[in-house]
Amino acid sequence: MRDTFLTFKLQAEDMPLADQCIDIAVSVCVLCSVRDAGVTLKEIRRVLKPGGRLFFWEHVCSETDSGLASNQKEASTEEEVRWGCRYDRKTLRTIRKAGFSQVHGSYFEIPDLGLMASTVLGSAVN
Repeated sequence: MRDTFLTFKLQAEDMPLADQCIDIAVSVCVLCSVRDAGVTLKEIRRVLKPGGRLFFWEHVCSETDSGLASNQKEASTEEEVRWGCRYDRKTLRTIRKAGFSQVHGSYFEIPDLGLMASTVLGSAVN
C-alpha cells in the first residue's frame, strides 16, 4: 500500500502526460499528501488545456478555529509519516498563487471529522 501511495505522489508532481492534453483535473484530498503542492499545481496547469478546469476538494488547516489549527500543525509531521498527509496546509491560498486565471473556492468545516474537519471546495480555470 505504501509503495502505491509513493508512486502516486511522484506522479502528481511529474505526470507522464503531454502538455495541454486534458480538459479537467480533479483533486480530492491529494494536495495534502504531495511533497510540494505548488509543484503539483504547476504540473496540473502544464497538462491542462487553456480554459481547462481543476476541481478540488481538500482538507486544510482551520481558518476559523485556532485550537484546531494548532492541533493540526502539531500533528502534521507525525501524520505525514503515518498516513502521508499534512493537516497544516493553506491549500486555497496555494491554488490562488499557482497562476490559474480564475479560482473559486469555499472554506467550510465538516462536523465530527477531527483534524480533517477543515475543508476547501472549488474550481480553478487554467
